[in-house]
Amino acid sequence: MRVCFVRVLAVNLALFACVCAGAAEDEAAGSGALWEARTMAAQARQQLQAAADAGRAGDAEAYNTHEAKANEMFAEARRLFEEAGGLNIEDTEALADYARVLLAQYDADLAADALRKATRLAPENAEAWLALGRGLLSPLYRRPEEAKDALARAAALSGGGPVEGAARAVLGRYYWDKKLFDFAEEQWTLALKAAPGEALAQAGLAAVLARRGAVREASQRIAALAQAPPDVLAAVVQMLGEALEDFEQSGLWFEDTADAHFAYASLLFRAGKYGESVAPLERTVRLDPKNHVAWNMLGSISMQLGRTARAREAFETSLKLNPEQERTREALRSLTTGAEGADREP
Repeated sequence: MRVCFVRVLAVNLALFACVCAGAAEDEAAGSGALWEARTMAAQARQQLQAAADAGRAGDAEAYNTHEAKANEMFAEARRLFEEAGGLNIEDTEALADYARVLLAQYDADLAADALRKATRLAPENAEAWLALGRGLLSPLYRRPEEAKDALARAAALSGGGPVEGAARAVLGRYYWDKKLFDFAEEQWTLALKAAPGEALAQAGLAAVLARRGAVREASQRIAALAQAPPDVLAAVVQMLGEALEDFEQSGLWFEDTADAHFAYASLLFRAGKYGESVAPLERTVRLDPKNHVAWNMLGSISMQLGRTARAREAFETSLKLNPEQERTREALRSLTTGAEGADREP
């Protein structure tokens, strides 16, 4: 199944909490086409969230249905926003919603213009600066230096909490992409002080640890991110892949224990380096032959790589160690069925 997380990432980059507007702005935001536009935009985001949930669950049909509905709603919301004035809107909250809609339609440059105006209207609003910083790091309209300034402004204005945590987490990613790893680590550490649940900062520090060869600690942090938003999971794959490449080139190593090799294999797997994860898994089961989880992982990866005989051996070993594994039994049956089908072919 191909689940397109690009749309989810683009919209998540512009999400921020509602800001406190003046009474006149509230009245304008709640009337006519602007009110309809914001309502339609909110409903579109709900459809997009439903699509993301379906994607996590592996339900392709539901994903496609919700995404198609979201596309229709975003298009209608944009029409309504433009009818209400577009970039001439004088409401900070409404401009933020308009920017989300524009990002959903891949109009990142116009979205940035809307968010720039929002910060001019409310220069002390940390959420607006955070949204601008995120938007300026969009792959569709990258303005990294301006983004850095916006994120720093958001962190300074927020006074702690989730907004500071998010701003510093994205700022850490900016420094990571610049190869300024110490600055990245500093920002991610500060992000977690402000907001301990900040997922991007957790992912970043996991990459920092992996780069140093602290594979067990890095694997523990990554494992805690299983339910993270799609944009964070995408960041995990990219940053972790880069961190592991740096580690491999550094000449550093970790202790020769089953736990360490299994953690290293898990990190490689999370980074999409399936073939490279086989060797540390083989070392894991050699050092700890009773680790049925490692045997399962070895079996799954071997199956993906087309190494059917090794996959079958790994699954059989795992089931001997722990017979109460229905999914492993099903995987073994699928291998056996496939082999029988191959035998019957002319």
